[in-house]
Amino acid sequence: EDEVLRVIEPVPDGHPTTWQSRLVVTPKENGEPRRTVDLSHLNRHCLRETTHVVQPFKQARFVQAKTWKRVTDAWNGYHSVPLHPDDLDLTTFLTEKGRFRYRVAPQGFVAAGDGYNARYDRIIKEVARKI
Repeated sequence: EDEVLRVIEPVPDGHPTTWQSRLVVTPKENGEPRRTVDLSHLNRHCLRETTHVVQPFKQARFVQAKTWKRVTDAWNGYHSVPLHPDDLDLTTFLTEKGRFRYRVAPQGFVAAGDGYNARYDRIIKEVARKI
């Protein structure tokens, strides 16, 4: 499914990679397998793009009572942040079906949240009366 969504792609045969992380399969609540990649070793060596975000509890306290509210949810939000081509190999992970790498910001990567939030904040900058 993630290949179809272009979240991940196979690493071309014969292509050397600079880094490989462990694949960790864990069960979802319904018992189906969930692919997770342990990026903790990569995270120790990467720079982080930091972005200030107000904690959700504090954001909720700013909303006045008896007002209309709307909440947005960006489906696969991190997956809307493409990786630089030079960085694709850093997200390589090994599976029983071969090597794969992320094409977009993977969850669990130290810079993914800040990178996503910075971009989302720029998109909604002109939205009036937002918290």
